[in-house]
Amino acid sequence: MKNKKSVAVICSLLFMGPAVLNHIQNQESVMAVEEEEQEQSSIIRNGSFTEGTEHWTTWNGEGGESTFAVDNNQARVTINRIAGMHPDWGIPISWSTQLIQESVAVEANHRYELTFEAKSSVERPVVVEYDGLSGNPQANFVLTNELQTFTHEVTTMQSGSMDFKFLLGNVQHSGATTPEEEHTLTFESITIRSLGEVEEENVERDWQLTWNDEFDGESLDLTKWRIDTGNGFWSGDEWVDGWGNNEKQSYQEDNVRLEDGRLILEAREEQVSDEHGTYDYTSGKILSDGLFSQAYGRFEASMKLPEGQGYWPAFWMMPQDDTYGGWAASGEIDIMENRGSETNKIGGAIHYGGEWPLNTYSAGEYTFTGENRTTDFNTYSVEWEPEEIRWYVNDDLYYRTSDWRSDGGYYPAPFNQEFFIILNLAVGGWYGGEPDATTEFPAQVEVDYVRVYEDANADYEAIPTPKDPDAGEEPEPVDDLDRNPANWQVVGENLVEDGSFDETTTFGNPDNLSTWNTFNLADFDPNGGRGVFSVENTVLTTEIQQVGWNWWQIQLFQDLSVAEGTYKLSFDMTSEQARDMRVELVGSGEEINVFPVNEEGDSYELIFHVGENGASRLLFGFGREHTEAQPAVPYLMTLDNISLREVEFISEEETETPKNNRDNDNHNRNNHQERGNKDNDNHNRNNHENRGNSDNPNRNMNTNGKSN
Repeated sequence: MKNKKSVAVICSLLFMGPAVLNHIQNQESVMAVEEEEQEQSSIIRNGSFTEGTEHWTTWNGEGGESTFAVDNNQARVTINRIAGMHPDWGIPISWSTQLIQESVAVEANHRYELTFEAKSSVERPVVVEYDGLSGNPQANFVLTNELQTFTHEVTTMQSGSMDFKFLLGNVQHSGATTPEEEHTLTFESITIRSLGEVEEENVERDWQLTWNDEFDGESLDLTKWRIDTGNGFWSGDEWVDGWGNNEKQSYQEDNVRLEDGRLILEAREEQVSDEHGTYDYTSGKILSDGLFSQAYGRFEASMKLPEGQGYWPAFWMMPQDDTYGGWAASGEIDIMENRGSETNKIGGAIHYGGEWPLNTYSAGEYTFTGENRTTDFNTYSVEWEPEEIRWYVNDDLYYRTSDWRSDGGYYPAPFNQEFFIILNLAVGGWYGGEPDATTEFPAQVEVDYVRVYEDANADYEAIPTPKDPDAGEEPEPVDDLDRNPANWQVVGENLVEDGSFDETTTFGNPDNLSTWNTFNLADFDPNGGRGVFSVENTVLTTEIQQVGWNWWQIQLFQDLSVAEGTYKLSFDMTSEQARDMRVELVGSGEEINVFPVNEEGDSYELIFHVGENGASRLLFGFGREHTEAQPAVPYLMTLDNISLREVEFISEEETETPKNNRDNDNHNRNNHQERGNKDNDNHNRNNHENRGNSDNPNRNMNTNGKSN
């Protein structure tokens, strides 16, 4: 495109004389040389698209559809269809269409600048993702129908490769949304160039050894460690098996030993039983709980890990006291965890936020280069300071974060208290999956040493900062919208497809989210919510078989196209068990509405306001919040005559408030953002492996309700 414009300018100036023409031609030559140099210095291959689609691919999933072509050195991606909202996480599926260049090589500790030109036939946001860099950084841009130049900078910590991606699905950013209509995005001149090496921070740390175990004795030093046993823990009067992680092993003392100056944690395929069940595997786990704990410092271990599907070795820390509440409000630091099927990478993470299941996490990943693998001895460590935690493998920094929170305390809570150390080898579980026919037993974690240091130059100390439980809650924002349904007159047609269930006979068509679809977390987590949906005599009937621990774990939903305006939702509902029910118009900007329902049934009317045109989702959540009483299951619920219509205000006079409004006390109650952690204070939840196979909300509970 630039060359065409330049040719047009040259033609218009031919009559201005050879001196002017020579100057322009020289300028063109300079520009061509600069562009060629920029292209050559870029780590992106074929960013000018002079080689057509070479090195570029597209990916479609989750219902996204697109076509990809290169014309006149421009990449054009035509979006035929975008995905809707994720049924589990309640967030827009931004990754349903991607333009990708794989295996882009980066150097360690470098700052890179991305530059590209882009436009869209309709205004919309896009996301750039550096998939494979620590923390999977992202950047958001809004494209218009005018070609614009965009830039972004990113810093690497580890050499290796990344997959560079444009996420072109259902992106929503700062009020900008992706339209459902077919449209075309155009990209050209994509470069990522190094701006140079990042200088190391000039901070002198004097690490002084405070605690260690070299494992030189004949048996484990029980003044430093205790051996954990069993396959679960008591949470109140409830036994939680599998350590809350669906782990299959029973920890046994006999699986922990010292040998040739190393700690051995051995997993075996052997059957043992206790009062809670029978287990097909045994393994080893030790922890310093009650014997040693420390806040801040450097924590490291030299470890050799086993290879095999279903192995889950970990080196991690938990708070000595649950100062801010149960897991994960008081935090967790995972120094190293590994899937035994992946000998080329390990992960590190922190868990924080609210008490399970209102928790979240941040994570980074290290990929080994050269000949080293997890099956060799490597040193895994964290350096933990009041406002930053850094993760290392063999002293190579690969992840750092200062971003965390606790619902029970003020920053830097929860990571401003003492933590103890844990080493274990799990078999099975959510993280690495189950062992299979390829898994060889027995297998061992070998630990050469564990060492803990403190910075003698530091003058900080751990000062817990819990919130006052008696402090009053912040006042809710004032909402001037009259939410009395009696003051609104219906003027629009029903936007709901088959709200009377005259035609619906089946549910769960992922290729057509504009009809009724369902979701059960129990399909992915055996402890999650489950409801069986059917239509009987043109009435939706739901048998609640497991209530789960969040309202969104059992869903009935339908995607809608809703214009800006005010709407009245009406429906009829009954429940054999008296309970609270929740409904949300996802994407409208409105919060969650909560209303009581019982076996007598009622007709309900709710007022929603939509701030701007776009896609939305009508979502009924049949699950139960963990703070609510657990009703006996199974029980039946019915739903019928669902209508969502635009309304006009007709009166300012006081009218009697319908009983389901309960003086509006229930309105917008419990707007939990645990649905896939859509508040995103970490976790963009990073790469597509994670998006398609999310860390289960039940992941990582351990002794005393703590995580594993």
